[in-house]
Amino acid sequence: MLPGMAELNPGLMRRIAALAGYDWTEEELRALVPVVERSLALLERLESLPLRDVEPGILFPMA
Repeated sequence: MLPGMAELNPGLMRRIAALAGYDWTEEELRALVPVVERSLALLERLESLPLRDVEPGILFPMA
């Protein structure tokens, strides 16, 4: 998981959902926890890629 993040659980998911304006049931929140955990794991993998010295495929010149 990303540094500094609390472990995901239905309570945390409920607070996050409420901030976004959702009112999900406990069952819906429990079902979402593994989905969000997988998404965070994928994000962590992306962040670990050594891309500092990779040139972008497309450049957009600033006029």
